[in-house]
Amino acid sequence: MVFALILDQLDVGVAPGEAVAEVARIVRTESTGALNLLMSNGTDVIATVIDNSLYRRTDAALLVASEPLDDSDAWSEIDNGSLVENDRVSPIGGLL
Repeated sequence: MVFALILDQLDVGVAPGEAVAEVARIVRTESTGALNLLMSNGTDVIATVIDNSLYRRTDAALLVASEPLDDSDAWSEIDNGSLVENDRVSPIGGLL
């Protein structure tokens, strides 16, 4: 269901990052549960973190995971309520 909502946004021309952020806002109006969304087309990575954990590593390639995959200091925790678009992290506005 959530992926279908993202596809609906993409079908009307919404950029991938904004599509995932908008669906996160929609889901948040119906639930207060933790929510991580992740979407990739093989080149671009889009992710959200809401009341959950999300980490990013960018030293060799972009890796995104709910927990660090090893003990490397290269992992950085993403702030709650954030949208990851490849190497950019920004707050998701309008979250409840």
